Amino acid sequence: MTSGPIDPHAMWRVLVDALDRLPDATLEDEDHWVQLRTPSSRHTGHNVILRAKLTAEEADARIDAVLAEHAERGSGIRWVVDADSSPADLAQRLTARGLRSLGRGIGMVRRVESPPHPEPPPGVRVVRATVDDCERLGEIISAAWGLSPAFGRTMTDVARRAFAGAGGDLAYWLAHDGETLVGSSMLRVLPGLGYLQGAGVVPSARGRGIYQALTWVRIAELHRRGIERVVIWANAQTSGPVAHKLGFVPVTEAHFFERHADDPST
Repeated sequence: MTSGPIDPHAMWRVLVDALDRLPDATLEDEDHWVQLRTPSSRHTGHNVILRAKLTAEEADARIDAVLAEHAERGSGIRWVVDADSSPADLAQRLTARGLRSLGRGIGMVRRVESPPHPEPPPGVRVVRATVDDCERLGEIISAAWGLSPAFGRTMTDVARRAFAGAGGDLAYWLAHDGETLVGSSMLRVLPGLGYLQGAGVVPSARGRGIYQALTWVRIAELHRRGIERVVIWANAQTSGPVAHKLGFVPVTEAHFFERHADDPST
């Protein structure tokens, strides 16, 4: 579905097409309900509600059943509330049950033209990651996003599967400030489309153009491969304004929620 026009539905569908699906994962993919379950993983990225179209009368019972199922097996959960989700107060119902808002995400698209090649900030190197960098990829992205070591280990496993030829068409880059690793980024290639994922820069190195450098190197890779469009789901408060300056155009929005396995409310 990502090879056609990038309308709001196609932009949302990128989230489904880019799911990291382990061997035991099951995807329930209906118009009214889209859910990924992964019994072997407690990670929120492997246990996701991507769309729920519920009536106001049934919503509370369905939400409670989903949360109870995940709590019973000790799993976190991510819930995406997009423009087609219902009821209208679904986000408030999730918040009332202890799910933490990750903020508003903006789905954005850009043509892949020959990108500029600005020099990285002084002292900064952006290099393509290799299979030997998997552990560092997990460590730096968890540090950049302020998440737990368990999240980092999951991202390391994702990278290992990618380098082993499983888990989709993925590529990674690392950003170094001198000898210090300060950021990383991931590119997922879908049919006819590049998807910028997982970019992060540690707080001490932000505001210097490193995120932009990690973006341009991925766009350059797509241009080299002859892919004409690139999309991103950007946080409205952080990466969204940067992506807009780099030529990305908003298509749609969604609200992202999570509850981790170790949250007290579970």
